[in-house]
Amino acid sequence: MGSNGIRFSVSDLTPRTARILPTLHVHRLNISLYDAQFDLSTGARIPIPHPIIKDIVAGLLRFQIICADFGVPRHHIRIIATEATRTAINHTEFLEEIHRETGLSVELLAKEDEGKIGAFGIASSFPEMEGVVMDLGGGSTQLTWLATHEGRVKMSPKGAFSFPYGAAALTKKLKELAKGKSHNDAQKALEKFREEMRINFLNAYMNLQVPRDMIDRAKQQNGFSLYLSGGGFRGWGYLLLYQNQTKGHDYPISIINGFKAPSSEFTDTEKLKEVARTSHKIFRVSDRRREQVPAVAFVVNVLANALPHGIKEAHFCQGGVREGVLFQALPQTIRMQHPLTVATSLYAKDSAAGIARLLLHAIPAYDAEYSSLFPGSIGVDIVQALANTVYVHSVMSKESASSSSLYSTSTGFLSSAHGVSHTNRALLALILEESYEVNCPQPRPNIRNSTSISPEETEWLEKRQNNTVWALRDFLSRANISGFDANGYLDRIMENGTALPNVGIAVSGGGWRALMNGAGAIAAFDNTTTNSTSPGHVGGLLQTATYLTGLSGGSWLVGSLYVPQLRSVQELYRMDPNAPDSLWQFDNSIVEGSSGTSPSAVHTDEIGPTTLRTSEYYDQITDEVENKENVGFNTTITDLWGRGLSFQLFNAKDGGPSKDRSLITLGFLLIRSGDYTFSNLTQNGAFQSAQVPLPIIVAIERPPNQLLILENSSIYEINPWEIGTFDPPTTAFAPLQYVGSNFSGGIVLEGQSCVSGFDNMGFVVGTSSSLFNQAYLQVNNTSLPSRVVDYVSRKLEEIGNENNDVSYWTNPFYQFNPAVNMNAKNRILPLVDGGEDLQNIPLHPLLQPPRKVDVIFAVDSSADTSSPGAYWPNGTSLVATYQRSLLKSGHGFPFPVVPDQNTFVNLGLNSKPTFFGCDPENTTQPTPLIVYLPNSPYTYYSNISTFQMETNDTQRNSIIQNGYDVATRAILKLITWAAVQPAQYVGTQMFITVSSSKKRRFLQETFGLRTDQIFNSRNTDFADQTLTAINGHGVDVVLNSLTGDMLEESLRIIADGGVMVKISKKDILDRNKLPITPFDRNISFSAVD
Repeated sequence: MGSNGIRFSVSDLTPRTARILPTLHVHRLNISLYDAQFDLSTGARIPIPHPIIKDIVAGLLRFQIICADFGVPRHHIRIIATEATRTAINHTEFLEEIHRETGLSVELLAKEDEGKIGAFGIASSFPEMEGVVMDLGGGSTQLTWLATHEGRVKMSPKGAFSFPYGAAALTKKLKELAKGKSHNDAQKALEKFREEMRINFLNAYMNLQVPRDMIDRAKQQNGFSLYLSGGGFRGWGYLLLYQNQTKGHDYPISIINGFKAPSSEFTDTEKLKEVARTSHKIFRVSDRRREQVPAVAFVVNVLANALPHGIKEAHFCQGGVREGVLFQALPQTIRMQHPLTVATSLYAKDSAAGIARLLLHAIPAYDAEYSSLFPGSIGVDIVQALANTVYVHSVMSKESASSSSLYSTSTGFLSSAHGVSHTNRALLALILEESYEVNCPQPRPNIRNSTSISPEETEWLEKRQNNTVWALRDFLSRANISGFDANGYLDRIMENGTALPNVGIAVSGGGWRALMNGAGAIAAFDNTTTNSTSPGHVGGLLQTATYLTGLSGGSWLVGSLYVPQLRSVQELYRMDPNAPDSLWQFDNSIVEGSSGTSPSAVHTDEIGPTTLRTSEYYDQITDEVENKENVGFNTTITDLWGRGLSFQLFNAKDGGPSKDRSLITLGFLLIRSGDYTFSNLTQNGAFQSAQVPLPIIVAIERPPNQLLILENSSIYEINPWEIGTFDPPTTAFAPLQYVGSNFSGGIVLEGQSCVSGFDNMGFVVGTSSSLFNQAYLQVNNTSLPSRVVDYVSRKLEEIGNENNDVSYWTNPFYQFNPAVNMNAKNRILPLVDGGEDLQNIPLHPLLQPPRKVDVIFAVDSSADTSSPGAYWPNGTSLVATYQRSLLKSGHGFPFPVVPDQNTFVNLGLNSKPTFFGCDPENTTQPTPLIVYLPNSPYTYYSNISTFQMETNDTQRNSIIQNGYDVATRAILKLITWAAVQPAQYVGTQMFITVSSSKKRRFLQETFGLRTDQIFNSRNTDFADQTLTAINGHGVDVVLNSLTGDMLEESLRIIADGGVMVKISKKDILDRNKLPITPFDRNISFSAVD
């Protein structure tokens, strides 16, 4: 009988399974003994009301009947009462009435015993543990330390210290401290109480006699492991679970026992309070628990400040007083058993012990030289559990068995097993699922012609458009365009699905420069970036986009944003470089390897990056590439390059395994690396619901011994569903998940296995950037390990120097349309860097008519120029794409007219934003609007060399910020362009005021305006000059940013029925007034922010 509820359960302590405390029946009476002892109107302390006592007695009488049904002897029924009963005014009468009505006696735990027994309950929840233990009930909280080993439980000789800081009690206390006080006085009272709690916790810690070796380990590991139980902490844990499951992480387990959170998440109290405050419904968090969240946050904050040496991580468990009473009674021989082994023993066949021995013999002993080849987290308990459960799903079809196995430990037959960690649940489920995996789906993987987009993309596109239309509504509403009814426009197009606009974003190649400049643009477009939706910013464009394409260095950006989990630019580059999930630390070259913290950053438990010395780094990636060779795949230098990229781009241990690095395939044991494949993105919840744009990576097919030219280049795209090309002669797509399989004639034939995992994301982006392979070509002049030099030299001998930039894919188009497909006879599909045909902006996928893309934001970080300033774009990529669109060889596609490079530079189009495609008369068919955003020095000279292989944090941040400013300020400049270009197009006579000769020249050179059309904006002479030029008629439209007297002069020269649109805020902020006289001419005035 606790503070927040009365819990009834029947447990089976049969020796075979007693270790996991199997529950045969559980029921909860929703009565808070804590709340019952306070008058609702006055808040005064009162005895437990008699109706409440009657309800509890009735519940106990029903429970006796249930116990009889389960065959529980009467003397085995125990009633345990804790803080709320112990401190009740009428606890004696309460316990006497229970005994009188039921014949059962209540065991009232003493204050110190409650903490001790609760600690045993926590011990029952883990195979072994060591750390600080805390139980947060409704009325009180207990603090102690605990260490278990081989069934022995060691805890503080002082027992546990108890405080009246339970979740319910503290909620009430915090309200009382603030009641009737001003905000400042309330804050002072809270701070005083916070300090009181901190001192109490600290004094308790000092008196707990924590073992010296435990303290030393806490110092080494940056804090104590915290083990938490009680309803208050479980509610906190469910908030953390909810946060993980709804923020794109796809956390698959909803069981609180065994859940672990790092200190950074556990102590982020403001974020969790916001989650509790704003989320509609949270699993296992009732309204009562939600109300107590601020109190739990208060405890967490105080504990984090009070506990010496800090908190490393928080472990949550289901164990409490009930489990502690049961676990304490078990002999050591049972307590030392591993919960997972015990839980699965019920399903073991006679051969289980033999299978386990065989598997254990198949796993080599640890060897430092070959440590990267073998998994470090598969223990004896996992192997034994696998052997015990190998036949559980064999009665099912393969399809059902695969799915059931995957969920067996989270919602299936092992879900209720007590004491199993989330890591072990995941490992066992994945191994079981792999053993039943359907080798080839039905129908078998096959090739489709590229006359349309795939069925998967078509279905996804409908979801995405439903999301983008709302993002577009928000973006246009914030733009506040005068005379344009954004809501009305979008309401109309929502009624006609074919009219929904499709927006694409294309990020060019250019090494780290392209990644960082592109990252700045994406951050500017992303409404989750801090301040990106402020006035004058363009946050929200990313949310309106349907597609995001990347090529070479741009593909690095796309890959890093999407794999292994979705992240924003702000998350990736503003991380603390010393934090466990730090990424984008480019201060060490990929070629040189790691020299401390990069390219593999820092160690993060079992799934994050790991610090490696250069020799270890190269041993590992060379091992992985050679392993790929050993299982029959052709490799090139690109494989080495792709593995190196993975260490810098993906937040994963060792850069994410390249392909089933755990080469233990005996019978059914196979650990996969699906999270790091491009096709695995289709399993991500946020992607499935189309909350993010569709990512596409671009590469080019280069037949053997051919040089690329525009006429013969087939552009391949790789998206999460497919790899293929819209270009002849292939014009076909293959399923990406199975691209490593042996296709023949357009299908994986019966009898052939389906191979998955070939599309490792490092290999994908390495293919798109294979031009960088030349970083390895001077190996004899570097300090690289001899093993790497030997490998690169061998590869150059095999494929020749002329093919040093090639990437070998298994050809899914083998024997497909051999009459027209010249590569149909080859088992290898050779792909190279997506920019080698000069089309360095990946526009091709967005220009395909089936995709119906209306607007493309083209972020160009090309290095076309050599002087006077090197490494800036000059329009070469757009020119190349335009020239390709004119070909009659079947490659043609609609594309707007683009001038040649000389004209591009002379007009300054390579240093400012430009719209291409505004004039439909220049083309014979509709073309998408290209919004060209070239890299240019707005706030930083971002023209670093394409082959600069490292950059420090300062330069990284500066280039990203410059990219942000280019996208933001450039698009704002388009306001001017959007005003001038349409006016010229319809033949409008224009007059413009400027403040400098530089701006005057810009207008003359760019738009061909005459001198008598441009006036000085620094005095009011422009008004009479304008009227003189138009014979006193007056102007029809004024687009105005002038202020004060010049604003009034602008109003004076408006013709009858004219319009003024004001685009500056100074007069508004200064509260200036407009003269009323001009309005007698029936003019209108609008202000646009």
